[in-house]
Amino acid sequence: RQRISFLFISSLNVQYPTQMLVIMIAFAYAYISPVILPVAAAYFLGALIVYKKQVLYVYTATYEGGGRLFPVACDKTLVGLIISQLTFIGYSLIRKG
Repeated sequence: RQRISFLFISSLNVQYPTQMLVIMIAFAYAYISPVILPVAAAYFLGALIVYKKQVLYVYTATYEGGGRLFPVACDKTLVGLIISQLTFIGYSLIRKG
């Protein structure tokens, strides 16, 4: 069986922004509508199952990044948390809570 190249189907310029968008939306709107948290958790559980199977059985890595993207991902996640805190503060001030 021929394996599909990791860069051809699954490049980081497609997967990374999608995952970050979902986590930012979940962080920002969790205070306004808590029902979004189980939806985001279900999305990430499904993504974990799908990506784990694809990495194990479908893709072949053609390069190794050495973890250079990890600090960037952590920084952007922290920015998302800060934005969610500002959203919560603004929402509380509007609702006079």
